[in-house]
Amino acid sequence: MPTVQPPDPIPGARLLFSLDPAVSHLNHGSFGAVPLAVQRAQQRLRDEVEANPVRFYADGSLEDRIAAVRRHLATFVGLDPAGCAVVPNATTGASIVLGSLGFGHGDEIITTDHGYGAVALAVDRICRETGAVAREIPVALTASDDEVVTAVRSAVTGRTRLVVLSACETGLGKEVKGEGLMSLTRAFMYAGTPSVVVSLWNVNDESAADLMIRFYRNLKTGMSKGEALRQAQLETIRDNGFPFFWAPFVLVGIN
Repeated sequence: MPTVQPPDPIPGARLLFSLDPAVSHLNHGSFGAVPLAVQRAQQRLRDEVEANPVRFYADGSLEDRIAAVRRHLATFVGLDPAGCAVVPNATTGASIVLGSLGFGHGDEIITTDHGYGAVALAVDRICRETGAVAREIPVALTASDDEVVTAVRSAVTGRTRLVVLSACETGLGKEVKGEGLMSLTRAFMYAGTPSVVVSLWNVNDESAADLMIRFYRNLKTGMSKGEALRQAQLETIRDNGFPFFWAPFVLVGIN
């Protein structure tokens, strides 16, 4: 495997944290290793709880604070506060989306062994609750594009309800002379999947998650797949009109 060179360090970045100088922490999004300013804010909240726990939790101000945080975060990422929620972690967010799809006993959810851990945990939970079956497809780190397509395509069966690809640009492919555009989308079509929603470029995490939540919510109301995606895109346009944020996803197949 090729050796990946680490990025150049950001000047002064280590001074923002209380990490041991001998430690190179690579997972800031998981637990701990927050900046010193965040540590101080956390400590102020702990001090407030310890000073009067009943007032902190029971007088209603906590709900007001959470609402204020939601408004602030929504404004920061350019979203409608009414369509945003504060969740404890990514696993909770993934569980909310998976819980809206209505899986039944024997339905299959396909993932790969390169998936995000929070999504894998959420898939496992929804399968235990509904009787659906999770199938993780191994894909070698050194796999070629064709090998990835073959691995995923061969995994799809008549029971497949959802395929989770934790990667960007899943709608792109290579043009092969005499064959046209070869991509994961075409592989799903050949395997019998009636419709696939795929991305055309590296998406923004926040706006893409918000758009897909709106898409699933629209599906639950009875909209067709195409209309559900269109309405989700229109809602996203109202938040941010740049095509980069609202236009990366396309529906391929049966509406």
